[in-house]
Amino acid sequence: MKQWRACVVGGCGYLGQRLVARLVAQGHGVVVADIAAPPADADPAVTYVKTDIRKYDDVAAAFQGCDVVFHTASIVDMSPAPTDMVAEINVDGTTNIIKAAQASPTVLALVYTSSMDVCVTGEPIRNGNEDLPYPTTFLNAYIETKGEAERRVLRADGQALRTCALRSAHIYGPGDMMITEITHRVARGQVPARFGSGINDYIFVENCVTAHIDCMTALCGGAISNQVRGRPFFINDFQAPMWEHMQPMLETVGLKPPSLSVPFALVYFLATINEFLCRVFYAITHISVHPNLTRYIMAAVAIDLYFDASRARQVFWHTAPIPRSTAMKLTCEWARTLTDAPYNTEYARRPQLQRMHAFHFFYGALLSLVGTLAFLDPQRFSHYFGVPCSALPSSGAFIAQTAGLIIAVLGSYSLCAAVLKWPMVYFQVTWAPKLVTAFFFAVLVLLGRLPAPFWLFVFVETWIGLITLVLSRPHVRLSYFFNGLTLTQGFHALASGIFAMIMTVCPLLALPNVIAMDASADKDDFNAAVAWGHVMGAAEFMMTWTYSASAFVDGMQRFAWLSVASRLSAVVVLWVAFALGHTSLQQAVGASPDGILAILSLLVLRNQQPPTYSPRK
Repeated sequence: MKQWRACVVGGCGYLGQRLVARLVAQGHGVVVADIAAPPADADPAVTYVKTDIRKYDDVAAAFQGCDVVFHTASIVDMSPAPTDMVAEINVDGTTNIIKAAQASPTVLALVYTSSMDVCVTGEPIRNGNEDLPYPTTFLNAYIETKGEAERRVLRADGQALRTCALRSAHIYGPGDMMITEITHRVARGQVPARFGSGINDYIFVENCVTAHIDCMTALCGGAISNQVRGRPFFINDFQAPMWEHMQPMLETVGLKPPSLSVPFALVYFLATINEFLCRVFYAITHISVHPNLTRYIMAAVAIDLYFDASRARQVFWHTAPIPRSTAMKLTCEWARTLTDAPYNTEYARRPQLQRMHAFHFFYGALLSLVGTLAFLDPQRFSHYFGVPCSALPSSGAFIAQTAGLIIAVLGSYSLCAAVLKWPMVYFQVTWAPKLVTAFFFAVLVLLGRLPAPFWLFVFVETWIGLITLVLSRPHVRLSYFFNGLTLTQGFHALASGIFAMIMTVCPLLALPNVIAMDASADKDDFNAAVAWGHVMGAAEFMMTWTYSASAFVDGMQRFAWLSVASRLSAVVVLWVAFALGHTSLQQAVGASPDGILAILSLLVLRNQQPPTYSPRK
């Protein structure tokens, strides 16, 4: 075999790393062009070039002295509302790679890692071949951008560059993050049912590597090159329903696929609604979420989608594949090492998360201190903020005290997130409510509902909200779930939201039982009670947002546990303080529904604790 100097674009990815290892083992020189850092065990024989494929100059520099290029880089974003980065990388990045390869005096050939998804329309495909047309409508941006990138690669074939595209099946094997995620979700009880039994294509990662190298060998060869150039090829090992494919890996760690089946039509309807809600959410927040239920997932799981790879076998893919039984054995051996690691652990290692924890530690400590002072000495605290009131048991002091408790609880959330090293997903969903709270405080001050010292709240919440927004980029991919926790936390979020809206706009509607006096009886106390009622409402919006996130967003389970603990603790504190004469009966009774909802959430959380994996011997 002729020795190449190969550039693997995306060589730090799942397929890319294994392709690099095989090329090195065969004696080829290898350059990895990737925006990600090299792996900890990087081979010293490999040259790593930090490359952003959206920048032509980066790509051209990486290709210097290379003979062939393997383009394996892309964003696999199945979101119904994707960010612009999907097209920038999958299409614009591929265009830069084509142009740089054509301009290079040494690069002869380019093999593009495409996907069988470029032909997916949502309708069944059985034994489809390369004569299938591209779709005219697309289930998501990934399908659209991969298809466009493939077309550009194939059109680029010519005298300056030989090209080919490999439409890979679902790649599996040791280290497969999809297997990891499905296993974790089954273990957490987040996959209560299955829908459909569609047959899909699968390919073992090492066999996918072999296909790429065989394709490049043919592309650079003699007469056979004309049979490969400018053409796409499907590559796969076997066909199977998704849960049949997953069953050996799940059983390896003592789990079973879900046995309950739900009607396809019902789930498809829910998937359509879910996509609509995701688009609305993106339009409002510009956060791209990745729900577990979309029409694409329906297509991938519930209907038949498999293709004929015989053309690739006949033309260039002649190396004997690793048998399915051997591939499954190797994958199951790796699956035994799986543990229920925190969600998105790869992202959690990023340096900005450490800075996020540091900022939120000081922010949480500040809020906890302020809230505690307001609870212990509401008269003095209220005076400092320009809303004088009488000492306890005045109504103004009672409301200031309750507002202080809410502020202290909010501080404990950030403090725990920092001390316990929560993953980025928590901060991803909490920057927006901080800015919303700052906005409400600013409006209340401008309208004269709160005195000028409350600009301090506006400044602090805006500051931490913007820092959280900046440090959480690029945004964590959010995934949804639906189970009993959705109902309990979601109901509490609804109640919290209604309370927050009433208290922010007109606290007197919610406080007649607490403010046991007429406005004319003590004007200062009355005004203080109303002012601190506004503060309670504005602060409660942060509670509402995070309760909602813990009801739907995977990775927020730690917050759900903390919210249960904080609500129960707050109820206990209020009743103990009432017994000591420090709070009113109305305060303690008013917080008791929180305790009931917290107990319900606790029961759900206890029943849904991730089981300990018990690998088979």
